[in-house]
Amino acid sequence: MIKLSDDELSCVMNAAAPLQPERRSAFLERVAGELAVIPDDERGVGAVARLCRQLQAEHYSAPDRSHGSGTPRSRAY
Repeated sequence: MIKLSDDELSCVMNAAAPLQPERRSAFLERVAGELAVIPDDERGVGAVARLCRQLQAEHYSAPDRSHGSGTPRSRAY
């Protein structure tokens, strides 16, 4: 079992929030796996944040913002 402080858990959940729903489970499982091998005395909010940032980049895919015709929408909308 992995024990996280409130701040560490908030960090993980905030990193998971912008991910596509179908990618969140894989992200959270990977975070748990990576955190399990970090000794408690070496884990803190900074280490959790670095790990989440790295793994979030691997699991993030930008949403499709194209307008129906396949051309990107103007930023004015």
